[in-house]
Amino acid sequence: MKRLIATLGALILLAVPAAATARAVTSGVITVGRSAGPISLGMSRAQVVSKLGKPIYENGNGYMQYAQIPVIFDVYRDGGARSSHVRMLSVGSTGPGFRLSDGNRIFTKGGLKRLSSLYGTQLKFHNSGDTGPYYEIVSRLNNRRVLTDFFVDRHSLNATVLQIYILFA
Repeated sequence: MKRLIATLGALILLAVPAAATARAVTSGVITVGRSAGPISLGMSRAQVVSKLGKPIYENGNGYMQYAQIPVIFDVYRDGGARSSHVRMLSVGSTGPGFRLSDGNRIFTKGGLKRLSSLYGTQLKFHNSGDTGPYYEIVSRLNNRRVLTDFFVDRHSLNATVLQIYILFA
């Protein structure tokens, strides 16, 4: 029994440094309908790991976490297999660390209004009972429909963007 406890303790100690060396993503460029940081929709797990290293957390369903609260940088694959591909990206922040490809610091004051001035009527408002208010841009990537959803605190172009999802529809 003592040997089992010692072995488990050693395994726990070995696991701690691995988690500490995981690369956290706290800033980067978000491209509407395509990518967040160096990760694009459709990439394989191996490609994600080659760009970002091992995730802080990963589960068997294809979820990979690369940041910790208050920042969100999550990668969702179409399954837990090593051969699965990125189907959705989620990014959230409370400051200027992330920006859109046009330079818009989307998570700062006026970010949504700046987005609206660029995309005009392509930016549509939705309010879901499950997820709350969000604005959406529909585009295409490799002949697949892509949704870029900007979740906000209220229905207003002066709203604060809380989180962005980029996903294959």
